[in-house]
Amino acid sequence: MSNLSRIASKADNPELLDEVRKIEDKLSAYSLATKDAEEEAKKEKERRKLAEKIAKEEAEKARKAEEEAREQREKTEHVTKQSIFLRSMVTTDIQNIVSLHHHIGIAAGTIENYVRSVSTKIRSGQAITADNFLRVLDEISFVARQISATTRFATKANFNLEAELVQQDICEYIEEYVINICSGLVKVNKDVHTNLNFKWISNVDEGFVIKFRPLEIAMILDSLISNAVKAGAKNMLLTVDQLEKNSLVLKVANDGSLIPMGIKNNIFDMGFTTTKGSGLGLHHVRNIVSGMKGEITLSENSPKGMNVEFLIKFTR
Repeated sequence: MSNLSRIASKADNPELLDEVRKIEDKLSAYSLATKDAEEEAKKEKERRKLAEKIAKEEAEKARKAEEEAREQREKTEHVTKQSIFLRSMVTTDIQNIVSLHHHIGIAAGTIENYVRSVSTKIRSGQAITADNFLRVLDEISFVARQISATTRFATKANFNLEAELVQQDICEYIEEYVINICSGLVKVNKDVHTNLNFKWISNVDEGFVIKFRPLEIAMILDSLISNAVKAGAKNMLLTVDQLEKNSLVLKVANDGSLIPMGIKNNIFDMGFTTTKGSGLGLHHVRNIVSGMKGEITLSENSPKGMNVEFLIKFTR
């Protein structure tokens, strides 16, 4: 450019000299823009490093929160075993109160851990996806249902708060839970003078002994009963039939609002609801039943006088 400028001056060519100056101005602007871009790239690199550092710290906090939640669950099992061991050393009433206190306290601690983890992410400005947020809400709802089922146990002295596996007649257990725990306590449409009417029919002569967790069976029944009440049911019919030697089906029917068969494949999805509920109850029920290597389905033909019937198959 210097040579061109010199040539233009010697040739006394003002047009060429003007063009040379324009090109010099453009090169100067380009050089400045390049420096700005390089500076911005440097700043962006620093911002990315900082974001990665924060993400790692939050991931570590989330890991610790999940570890604390796992430890809390292990403490629940440990407390239960201690309660069983001390059963012969204390009265039933005291044992139930102590177990209730520990179980609810630990469950509340688990909920607190999940809430703290999400709160930390939000406060730090870290993005949280809808799926992750719903997963946390699902876990919190599940623990809350455990607390609800536990408080039902505490209303009758002949039920303990065992969270571990037991091996006994599941038909007898379900009948006692419905008749002794639920009957007379479940209200219809918040009317304190009207109770949900339960009817029990057993077509199993010799019982059906399997391994199960009493609290999980209570959660299954509580969810189905709660849904029935929300659907306006006034009567529930529970029937057990033995399909074969190692297979049993529990039929839970109610006379509440009909469930369209067109959505029968969606009712167990997380968040799906036909009432004013959270859409988590049946989702939890399916997970519990699946964990027992069983299955739950919506019947296509309800008994006479009933509008909705769920079939729960247990195997041994």
